[in-house]
Amino acid sequence: MVTWRKLNYIISSVLYKQESVSYLFNDQGDANEKFLYISLKDGNQVQLRLFKEGYVSYTSSHVFFKMQDEVFHRLWNELE
Repeated sequence: MVTWRKLNYIISSVLYKQESVSYLFNDQGDANEKFLYISLKDGNQVQLRLFKEGYVSYTSSHVFFKMQDEVFHRLWNELE
């Protein structure tokens, strides 16, 4: 189960511009990326795109977050 604590690690992670991690899009597919959907209280749904290298992208922005490896891999494994 994805908890608020794990999502908090995403929020407090280091930010990167899309241009600096553009190589992530070279290896797309189920083995290298996953999607996490979060339902908000107002009924809206937010999509986070996770890349196996530990980066997370919020769909409507061009900003990427780099999570701590241990926390990211636990989250990644829960989504399998």
